[in-house]
Amino acid sequence: MKCLTIISSILFVTLVRADYPSDFPKCKNGDGSCLVKAANEVTQKYYGGNRDVNLLPFDPLRIKVFELEKSPTSPVNVGFKFTDVELQGLKNMHVTKFDGLNADMKGRNVFEATVPEVVLKGHYEMEGRVLLLPIVGNGQCEIKMKNIQLKYAFDLKPLEKDGKTYAVLEHVKMDLIPGETYFHFENLFNGDKALGDNMNEFINTNSKDITKEILPSFSKSLSLLIKQMINAFYEKHPFADHFL
Repeated sequence: MKCLTIISSILFVTLVRADYPSDFPKCKNGDGSCLVKAANEVTQKYYGGNRDVNLLPFDPLRIKVFELEKSPTSPVNVGFKFTDVELQGLKNMHVTKFDGLNADMKGRNVFEATVPEVVLKGHYEMEGRVLLLPIVGNGQCEIKMKNIQLKYAFDLKPLEKDGKTYAVLEHVKMDLIPGETYFHFENLFNGDKALGDNMNEFINTNSKDITKEILPSFSKSLSLLIKQMINAFYEKHPFADHFL
């Protein structure tokens, strides 16, 4: 599957220039151990957002629309459209490694993390085939991923504005590997309970294979959303202001 679109309500942000808050965690450029500590402090303390640095709320993370396109060559050839999605659990993310964020912005930037559990809830529409079985549905859904290993990599590009240098993310990539995944889709097959219950059971019995097929598209969608959030964070203050 390929990511078709991501439209998030967090795209619309009013940027107000202000001094960098003294109580927000800072590190020296490229100080990996400090960056790990700072990232975990931000995750645990500021998951509801922080206007002073234009950090947007990320738990729960609300996504207006995102879509996953069909892939005819995949055994999970299903088109998904999710709307009014709420993603919960990112505040429990634990960053274990952070490389990069050099003063000259050169080199690849990478952080690795673990997340005990992420739960996605919202409305879905789907149509296609799952391991050769036809499937169609339209209703509420819940997708739960446990024991996630996450790796996020990106480049930084300098942007000159008002005589100061800001940072812009580009070339992002995320690897997302859950230990377990559980699915529940309501109103499958136009509300046929027997068929819906059987299909949900089938999906969860084969969740490992199904997750493997949809993860590349899902990871790409989420990586672009995270890119938007980090770019919003870097838009408000010059890059040097984020560091000691």
